[in-house]
Amino acid sequence: MRVAIFFGGPSREREISFAGGKTVFYNLDRTLFEPVPVFVDSLGNFILTNKQIFDYQSIRDFYPPVSIVRKTQKSLRFKVYVESLGKLSDNMLIELTNAIGQPILPQEFKKYFDFAFLAMHGAPGEDGSLQGLLEWYGIPYSAPGIFGSAAGIDKTLQNELIERITGVEKQQMTIRKATWDAESHEDLFERVKAILGLPFVVKAPHGGSSIGVAIVKQDDLTSFEKAIEQCLFRLTLTKAEWAAMDQVAKEAYLQRITNVEQSIGFPLVFEADPMIDKGSIVYAHPQDLLEKLDDYFSYSDTYAILTSVHSESSVLIEAFIKGKEFSCGVIQDEEDRPIALPPTGIAPAMETYDFHSKYLSVATRKTIPVDVPMEQLREIHRQVKAVAEGLRFGVCARIDGFVKADGSVSLHDPNTIPGMSPTSLIFKQMVEIGLNPTQTLTYIIRASLQDRAKTGKHTWRMEQMLADLDHLIDKEVGRLSEKPRVAILFGGVLGKLDESLALAQRTYSQIASEGKYFPIPVLLSGSPAEHVLHQLPVNFLYKESVQAIRESLYAEKHPFIVECISQAEAITAKYAGYFDQTVRHLSYEDLAQIVKRVYITILDMPTEDEYSVQHLLKAVKLEWFQID
Repeated sequence: MRVAIFFGGPSREREISFAGGKTVFYNLDRTLFEPVPVFVDSLGNFILTNKQIFDYQSIRDFYPPVSIVRKTQKSLRFKVYVESLGKLSDNMLIELTNAIGQPILPQEFKKYFDFAFLAMHGAPGEDGSLQGLLEWYGIPYSAPGIFGSAAGIDKTLQNELIERITGVEKQQMTIRKATWDAESHEDLFERVKAILGLPFVVKAPHGGSSIGVAIVKQDDLTSFEKAIEQCLFRLTLTKAEWAAMDQVAKEAYLQRITNVEQSIGFPLVFEADPMIDKGSIVYAHPQDLLEKLDDYFSYSDTYAILTSVHSESSVLIEAFIKGKEFSCGVIQDEEDRPIALPPTGIAPAMETYDFHSKYLSVATRKTIPVDVPMEQLREIHRQVKAVAEGLRFGVCARIDGFVKADGSVSLHDPNTIPGMSPTSLIFKQMVEIGLNPTQTLTYIIRASLQDRAKTGKHTWRMEQMLADLDHLIDKEVGRLSEKPRVAILFGGVLGKLDESLALAQRTYSQIASEGKYFPIPVLLSGSPAEHVLHQLPVNFLYKESVQAIRESLYAEKHPFIVECISQAEAITAKYAGYFDQTVRHLSYEDLAQIVKRVYITILDMPTEDEYSVQHLLKAVKLEWFQID
């Protein structure tokens, strides 16, 4: 089956989508699927690309190409997205998209792929818009359908529906942008405090990845105004602030605005102080805005307002919930019954579980399951399953929430396309029930086909695709016991342990996705002269650190994880065959009896002395490869 991986898009979460597209590409099972990368640029073009695109670190490293930027005569001092190039001629657009691949139209999709895996985030990739386009052209796609996607993008609607489903009331209110601009900010602040108290949370109703989120903790009007403006994606710049910057600082300020994960992004609307100048102008490129601001502040002594063209028309304000934060994935079995995964406890190192803390694992401490009593864990599952059913999420979703001090559970912010980056919680939770990332992606595709077959559109073809895929999955799972075993040896006794773990995870993913071998994680510990080997269940490989693995080696499994494994047993059996949960202490001789070769991802250890891993593997006649 040809699987298109859709990534990119116009939203503020496009870089996380790019990281997710990489993960899907490198982990997709090559025995079942042929990956077809499809980059969606921020102008809405669909571009077939090749795998070399994933060698880049960010979208702006390859798009727009420098050669095209030069032809537009825009400054190269700024690193911009393609929308900052302004209106391009038809010939320039063709040259732009051809520079990285082959542009295709929706009516041509069927010529190039059979299924669309959506690694998209935010509107319009996650809100039902792209889903509707794909349904129109008869292309099955991953994740929830149009209804679940539309419900999952609107935080205000989510709260109302979650309250109806769970019976748990959530204190919230909204302030319209027009009201904010017309009424006294001090009066509005007093009204919010009277209804919600302090602290409270301000959110952009449709902004994802927690970018448009701020917490107001103090009884301070300035903090309140800053939070509202942030979630309206609007900046106010005074003459004093601009005058205090030299040329380098001005360019750095405008560069930060272009970084959509940090600020409002371009294009943006420039509005002058109405007492000085009337009207508004849209600026696409930071160089043009720099020139405008220099000119404007040469005669104005007041301020300018900069607003994203994708700003919000209102903000959502919620009472702050104090408690233990968690995130819980939910999938479904073949009878369409929701199966909740082990909820992950999240302890942010930052004030808010925001864009950076969510997607940079070093910024948070994560525990599975969240550290609350069994009664609360079961209540999390009850509510998560009820919301997933009520909002028609189906295939896969992630729902966040809090366990409050009184033991009650409050859910918020469902995510219908969970992040697919290497640190994403959905992979960490799926591996706890025995599915590695490759098997998880196969589950998502298969479950999505089942969901699409229920829409009453192209039913026969969807059912045929589902039957064909089931046959291939059964055949591949049946071959697992026949595949040669190989070891992924990681850890060590000196330094760079977590770097070794990250390299082991990447190596495991590559081998698992190729499907030729059965990879087995093996941890090396002990001392330089006395090595200790531990054959690990796959879930150990995806823990936060080698230290976390060591602490869990012979610890008793949490009873709630045991329950989750039992509830998902049929899913695990279908995609993984079985889940070997045993930790085994091995010698090098034992290892030679189990595996045919060893991939070494250990760093910072001797490679040539008598106690080296390489020497000891050679002594037991095991083939090895050093992975760097």
